[in-house]
Order: sequence, then C-alpha cells, then structure tokens
Amino acid sequence: MTRLDGIKILAVDDVEDALLMLSTLLSRAGADVDVAATAAAAIAKAKSGGYDAILMDIHLPDMPGTEAVEALRRGGYTGAVLGYSACAFASDREEALRRGCDGYVTKPASLGELTAAIEDALIGRGPVVQSHVPEVPWLPSNSAPPAKA
Repeated sequence: MTRLDGIKILAVDDVEDALLMLSTLLSRAGADVDVAATAAAAIAKAKSGGYDAILMDIHLPDMPGTEAVEALRRGGYTGAVLGYSACAFASDREEALRRGCDGYVTKPASLGELTAAIEDALIGRGPVVQSHVPEVPWLPSNSAPPAKA
C-alpha cells in the first residue's frame, strides 16, 4: 500500500459517516486530512488550505461536485482532484474528468485503492479510474441494453 506521508487532503462528502471513514483511512496512510460536508465549504477551504489533493463527492446537497471542481479550477486550484461517487457508469467518470477531475474513485473504495488513486493523480499519470464495477459495453453511450436477437 502506498503511504501518503506529508500529503494534505481535503475529503468532501455530505454523509458524516463517510467523512469519518475517509478521514480515518487516509490518516492511517499518513495523510493530513481535513473535511468538508458541502461544495461551498470545500471551495472556501481549498482557497486557503494549501491542499495537495481533494477527494470530491460528486453528489453534494448544495451543488454537484463536478460544478464545485469547475469553480475550483476557475479559481486557480491546481492540485489533484479526484471525483468520489457510488456512480460507476463510464459516463459519470467521463463527465467528472471532462469537468476538471484528475481521477475518479467509485465508492466503496479500499484504503489501497484510495491511496493508489491519490498517488497517481499527484504524480500526473493521467486520468485515474478505480472502480469495482466491470464495464458493460452498452452502458457508456446508450441508456438501454441492446435489443435481443
């Protein structure tokens, strides 16, 4: 497992238990973790927090996480941002990457998956995707399964 010693991470999720879990797991890996429960709080903290990476829930109560990422990028945030969501469709991941995320992690994620994704995003290996759900050929571009023969 990758260590995150000295890495400052902002974990953003509107579910208190999820924030507690993320904070505990990432802290065990050596990261300095701060938390936010809304997109507005995340944007405010990112402006002054000096974070190396942000783990952004895609579905937040005040605005979609992807909109928050766009706002962060417009505001000059250049650190790594990973979308974090239970949505495992390729279209969800593609939208997050298109709107400024450096990677995408599907909930639930193990500590090993989280640390690997954060490390990859920090060193710029390209878009990072950690997902437990296998790709289904007809899902990325269609909303219905192919017709039966």
